Amino acid sequence: MKIKEILKLTSSHIENKEFENIDISSLNTLKDATDKDLSFFNNFKYKQSLLETKALAVVVAEENKQYVPKKCIAIINPRPNLVMAKLSKHFFDKKYNIEENAPSIDSSSIIDEKAHIGFNAKIGKNTKIMAGAYVGNNVSIGDNCIIYPNVSIYDFCTIKDNTFIHSNTTIGADGFGYEIDEQHNPIKIYHIGNVEIGSNVEIGVNTAIDKGVLSSTKIGDYCKIDNLINIAHNCVFGNKVAVMGGCTFAGSVTIGNNVIIYGESSFVGHISICDNTTIMAKSVVLKNITKSGTYAGFPVIEHKKWLKQQVILRKLIAKNEI
Repeated sequence: MKIKEILKLTSSHIENKEFENIDISSLNTLKDATDKDLSFFNNFKYKQSLLETKALAVVVAEENKQYVPKKCIAIINPRPNLVMAKLSKHFFDKKYNIEENAPSIDSSSIIDEKAHIGFNAKIGKNTKIMAGAYVGNNVSIGDNCIIYPNVSIYDFCTIKDNTFIHSNTTIGADGFGYEIDEQHNPIKIYHIGNVEIGSNVEIGVNTAIDKGVLSSTKIGDYCKIDNLINIAHNCVFGNKVAVMGGCTFAGSVTIGNNVIIYGESSFVGHISICDNTTIMAKSVVLKNITKSGTYAGFPVIEHKKWLKQQVILRKLIAKNEI
């Protein structure tokens, strides 16, 4: 898609008309973009990524164009996310226009006759895929995996060796992404990323891990993820993360290594949790955690402080002072 087509479709503009006939190959994040990609900036948490991006062009609001690198074309629009929504369908269709080749399945693997294996899929050694499982196009599953009944693995997702995924879990569906247009209509953001799941991972029943908008949602090696968990688009989990039932993660949450998260805890989007951290049950995490330790409460604080608060509160109630 040429830049001039993007400008027309999204009512955007550029300062140098000489760039209008340049082709954009794909959409990507600021961090991962190449000199053929278009990216987007509308959150100052990612200012450093904008300053360092290698994207061919970036959509920015007028007041932020000063941060666009000199080698990068600034496409000016007051609502970069709406531009992304309007363009996403074109690049989604482009990515999903695949060659329809037969899947590659190792002879040692066992595939139930009622399972669906998509075009170009790759299934490794000694892997078992049970009845009702859906493995989409261009999916890669490693050795010694078990995919239990009625699991859905959407197109382009990757799963490494020794990973078990239990019944009715969905890997790689679109995240919840919409932008409201000028007529107050919700415009879908088509997700062109995927989910990458590491080795020796186990995922329980009825869990959903959404694919990334432009890049990957990632689950590291040796993660153990319980039942009824929602992991939204572009979350990144490190290695050896344990998550217990009922937890929810909004988009772009980053979890470090060796983190334990107890049941029904919730995380707002675009925050990071450092290595060697424990989050107690029913906690709500609203900002980054940068110091290893144990945390609890709504919003979370250090667990020892939370326990003191509970003691003080009970004493005040007992004395009818609150």
